[in-house]
Amino acid sequence: NSSVAPLFGVLIYRRAASLELDVDIKQQYEEKAEQFDIHAILIIYQCFDNDENFAIDLLKQPAVAFNDIYPLQLARKINCKSFLASKCVQKYLDYQWNITRFIVLEQLFIVSKIFLCLDLIFWYVRTLELFAAFGKLGPKLIMIFNTVSI
Repeated sequence: NSSVAPLFGVLIYRRAASLELDVDIKQQYEEKAEQFDIHAILIIYQCFDNDENFAIDLLKQPAVAFNDIYPLQLARKINCKSFLASKCVQKYLDYQWNITRFIVLEQLFIVSKIFLCLDLIFWYVRTLELFAAFGKLGPKLIMIFNTVSI
């Protein structure tokens, strides 16, 4: 899988940068990692521009040549934010997220309603405390305001 190879390059260079003590060499390793990250993005963009389904299938399938690792798992592990922010990955994640709309579990709705009720109860109690404080301090605040304004 040609989109996974640059991600492994990023992994190698970032790990080398974390182990390196010299600042200049560390910076060079980070720059090389960024170049490999850009290369991985360009590959996935070209696949996505030619055939969206093929590019998404590349993300779903494990790379057999690299010990069956999934590209998204590797990108998340090495924190390739630009790869994860690409159009192809976002479309795949949108699809994964939106599929949960069709899974309806009544227990989850009941739990969410209970939490909403608890939230409203706490909000109501805190609002009553606020008005009670104004009821106790109200006349004193008016007297202070009148004496200051004279």
